[in-house]
Amino acid sequence: ISDHCSSISIYVMQRISGYYFTDKHSAEAHLKPGAEEEYKALFAYYKMQYYDPVDTTRRVDRLA
Repeated sequence: ISDHCSSISIYVMQRISGYYFTDKHSAEAHLKPGAEEEYKALFAYYKMQYYDPVDTTRRVDRLA
């Protein structure tokens, strides 16, 4: 599954940037400075938005 996700992310980056990347490493070389911090912030936001509400491992109201 992770290989497919990586391929999708490269395709999306190509569409947005207009550059053609042959693999993940060449795509990473074209990331703008600060992209990692932006990614972490967006990841945290979407995790809170979509994952946390359905995360059954942290729910306090589940049956014991």
